[in-house]
Amino acid sequence: MNDQRWRGWATNLVVALVYGAVGYGTLALGEVGGVELRRVVWLPVGIALAVGLAVPFRIWPGVAVGGAMATFLDGGNALLVAATAVANGMEVGVSVHLLRTRGFETGLYRLKDVLRLVVVASGMIASLAAVVSVSAFVLTGAAPVSAAVRIWGMWWLTHAMGILVVVPPALAFLKGDRRRTGPHAISISLSSLGLIGVLAAIAWIPFLSPPGSVPSQLFFLSMPFLLWVSVREGITGAALGGLVVTTAAISAAVLDHGPFMAGSQNQGLFLTWSFSSVSLVAALMAGALVVEREHLQAQVLHGQKLESLGVLAGGIAHDFNNLLAGIMGRADLLILDKNLDAEAVEDVDGIITAAGHASELCRQMLAYAGKGSLDMGPVDLAASVRGLEKLLAVSVSTEVDLALAVSEEPVTVEADETQFRQVLLNLVTNGSEAVMAGPGKGTVTVEVTRRRLDSAWFGRAFVRSGLPEG
Repeated sequence: MNDQRWRGWATNLVVALVYGAVGYGTLALGEVGGVELRRVVWLPVGIALAVGLAVPFRIWPGVAVGGAMATFLDGGNALLVAATAVANGMEVGVSVHLLRTRGFETGLYRLKDVLRLVVVASGMIASLAAVVSVSAFVLTGAAPVSAAVRIWGMWWLTHAMGILVVVPPALAFLKGDRRRTGPHAISISLSSLGLIGVLAAIAWIPFLSPPGSVPSQLFFLSMPFLLWVSVREGITGAALGGLVVTTAAISAAVLDHGPFMAGSQNQGLFLTWSFSSVSLVAALMAGALVVEREHLQAQVLHGQKLESLGVLAGGIAHDFNNLLAGIMGRADLLILDKNLDAEAVEDVDGIITAAGHASELCRQMLAYAGKGSLDMGPVDLAASVRGLEKLLAVSVSTEVDLALAVSEEPVTVEADETQFRQVLLNLVTNGSEAVMAGPGKGTVTVEVTRRRLDSAWFGRAFVRSGLPEG
């Protein structure tokens, strides 16, 4: 059994134990101040989903075992235990699968990732999993049919709340906030801790005040500070600030205290869920929007730098091309000298050929700079490689052998010949350096031929898996 499989089994075991322990603790806690914790938030699903998104292997088996364990320890019958295992395992497993297949990034740096977490995981999948669990309650007689919709809504909202409360801060701290780097990153984060402290005080005061009092009605004052933290610190600040605010609201609900619990218990729970969800989603969206905006600004700045480099490269290529014209002109005059021996003529021919390739490269640089155009047309790869044989030979180290296996028949493609030559020279040079870094002498082979790429060829080539033959 390899290390990856061992890690998968170990992670599932830990997930099962943590899910079962936290789940049973939530179920067994009972009423603290008038409301059971399980009627407010189901934290195990948030913990499991955060782990599932952070690790590269499936953890739904551990979630299923943990859910079954918690229900069994709480006194549930066999059908209820099985249904809970299926519902909890499906909730986490399907959520992770759908998020990953849709390009979900665990750093939550994009607005669409925040919306996917809210809509897919805490919305659609959590509500479907609640159907399975509530159906088992009704079938076993643990709940009347008339209460099925109410129990389903409570089940769904508690699981959705667990996902929104736990997953964003867990992923933000596991993946880190790469939005800020440099010497000022730590000071900015430390300064925001003071702001989060102020946010905590403002958030907790209304929920610790007697219901109906003026301070208890000022629970909305935390929103501007929460958004401020989100804008300053991105996703990490949004997740931490949202956790502070929702913890205050949830704690007050469990203690049957605060501005939302003045009426009936169900009304208080619904207001708590609504306030917590809106606070969390608004903070995460604000943080993601700020990160996306800064990323776009960085892309624009990078594009401007590349444009400047293109202008500079175009100017250099133009001047260098003028120098090459003088070199080629003098070489053409020199080769007309009848007193040159055969070896000297061959050397001058090499100068003319190399200068011609350099001139073509200058044209390519001008094209990249927007001052020229690519010359696309039929290119015989075999003839082009044969013409570069001498230049390729001097491009490799003396400790590396160069072997050419070029087809005698034309191998024609539609391309820019200058680009092809430049790519070939780069590949041969890189290959030579790779061979020199190895333990002994080696050979760089350039092969030009027509061939059907079968499984045998792919078996000895370094390519990504999953490529079809052809």
